[in-house]
Parts: sequence; structure tokens; C-alpha cells
Amino acid sequence: MNKGRRGFPSSVFFLLGANAVPLLGVLFGGWDLVEILFAYWAENVVIGFFSLLKMIFAQDDTRGWLIILTVFMKIIGCTFFIVHFGGFTAAHGAVLYAIFHEFLNVQIQPMELLYMGRYVVAALFLSHGYSFVVNYLIKGERGQTKGNDPMFEPYRRVIVMHLTLVFGTGCIIILGQPFFMLLILVILKTGVDLHAHLRERRKFASDLETRSGSVVVSG
Repeated sequence: MNKGRRGFPSSVFFLLGANAVPLLGVLFGGWDLVEILFAYWAENVVIGFFSLLKMIFAQDDTRGWLIILTVFMKIIGCTFFIVHFGGFTAAHGAVLYAIFHEFLNVQIQPMELLYMGRYVVAALFLSHGYSFVVNYLIKGERGQTKGNDPMFEPYRRVIVMHLTLVFGTGCIIILGQPFFMLLILVILKTGVDLHAHLRERRKFASDLETRSGSVVVSG
């Protein structure tokens, strides 16, 4: 696995860079809870996009007639994923919109949010894209993944991350959006994100070592 100077996967530095955008926004850009929550909602979309790519590029059995069954199962799986994860993301967006209007008294249009969050969306896309190319395609995680394995993978990461955000958001709304609480929310989310990413990389590395050992023994 491609690693940085301290033994971390190089994708960690892209992850930290993407998470630094909201931090810099709070410190120097005057970001409030609206921009932060929109940035983390947008990450759902990015995670879903690359999970779909993982399903498409997963290394399945393509021997003989099995390729037909594989393609069929991938089409079914990808369609189902788009529907259920798309519904999850839409519901999350609707909840955020209600929070903006009812609790924060913010009247803002979706296109305004998208324009304000364009830099963080680009950073998130770059971070997840780098991890997909380097870890999944080049470093072999693709070979340990079967067709629909990535279908429910995003939920493990997204749900834990957003439970953290829900707790932090509630505290911030009650306290009136103090500057230090916004910083704590961003740092806490970054820590949860980093932990999930490293755990995922360790899992694949362990599986790869197990498979390599099995090949050597059987050989």
C-alpha cells in the first residue's frame, strides 16, 4: 500500500486536506453551521458515487457464461443502490433544509448552497477519487471485493459520522453557534472520518495478507 512518511496510506493526507477546507472556512471564511452541514451532506453524494464505481469495477468471476450472470447482478445491484442510497441522501437533505429554516432561520436556496460549497465539494471529490484510484484500483482492494459488497459499505461510515454531527449540531444550536463549538464539530468529524478510513485500509491489508498466506501454503 502506498504510504506517506509516517507509515500512513497516502490517501490519509488527501482526506485531511479535504477536511481542512471546512476548518479553514470556520477560521478565516466566516463559515457558520449552514456551510458546515451542507459540506458534510455533500460528502454523502461523493461517497455514494465512488461506492457505485466500486460495485462496477469489483473483480467478479468472468469465466464463460458466468459473465452474463455477473453483469446482470451488477445492473440489479447498482440500480438498487442508486435508489436506496439516493433516498437516504435526499431524506438527509430534507432534514437539513428543515433545520436551516426552522431552527437557524436561514432562507437559502439549494443553488446558493452549492455555489458556496463548491470548493469543499471539489476537495472531497479529489480525496475520495484519489483513494479509489490508489487503494481500490492500483493497490488491489478491487481484487478482494465482490460485485455488491460495496452496496452497504457507505452506511457504516456515513451513519457513525452523522450521529456525531447530529449530537454536535444539537449542542451548537442550543449554545447559539459559538465559534469554538464549530471548530470542535469539524475536528471531531475529521477524527471519526480518519478512524473509519484507517480501519477500512487495515481490514483490506489484513485480508490481502491472509489471501497471500493461503496461496503460499497451498502452493
